[in-house]
Amino acid sequence: MDYYNPYMSQTFQPYASQMLQRQRIVQVNGRQGADTYQIGPDSQALLLDTHDPIVWLIQTDGAGYKTVTAYDIVEHKEVTQNSVIQNLEARINSLEERMEGIKNGKSNFTETQSEATANTRNTKK
Repeated sequence: MDYYNPYMSQTFQPYASQMLQRQRIVQVNGRQGADTYQIGPDSQALLLDTHDPIVWLIQTDGAGYKTVTAYDIVEHKEVTQNSVIQNLEARINSLEERMEGIKNGKSNFTETQSEATANTRNTKK
């Protein structure tokens, strides 16, 4: 005997529609393209710029007023344990040099401070 189960068709329907959705990346031409891209109220979208490494975030409020914000795309660089250790060693060496200068009566604080700052900036890049 076959019976009709009304819940059977409802449980599989959302999964089928999710599998059939087509995903796409929207590309626009600069700020003007982001400004002219249409979305509904209370919505948001990410748009890739075709000419510059920029992502445009467009958002609308309940009344449909649009806000467009640009974000730069920068390649992600993993921070390795070696780079952290090298940075710490450079900072320790700088501190040791400053301490030696103080012991010897030399006050090169501003020079060693600018060198340490430059070293820290170089290792973060």
